[in-house]
Amino acid sequence: FSCRDTQATTGVPEPGSDGAPPLRPALFAARPNPTTGRTAIAFVNAVENGRVEIQIYDVTGRLVKTLVDGPLPAGPQETTWDGNTERGSNAAAGLYFYRMTAGGYTDAKRLVLVR
Repeated sequence: FSCRDTQATTGVPEPGSDGAPPLRPALFAARPNPTTGRTAIAFVNAVENGRVEIQIYDVTGRLVKTLVDGPLPAGPQETTWDGNTERGSNAAAGLYFYRMTAGGYTDAKRLVLVR
């Protein structure tokens, strides 16, 4: 009997026993950053059909644009920001923050928009 082989003795697979490690939520650096308009933001959703929210904020904390808001499949994902506000106008050059919230996970990163 091996402590590592619980599936053989219990019939219940251990998390990640399919060879893949369990997913963990993550938010990655935008690319390119700084950006002149379009930038890609990669992230990982750890829960199948879990609600994910990714939003862009200016330095005063005002919401500029919501990029993602809803359930997504588990796994690596990517969204883009085109440098526009919710109303479709060009956001001003400057420092912005993008924040991901998924379940109990929250992370934010900086993004510089140059025009």
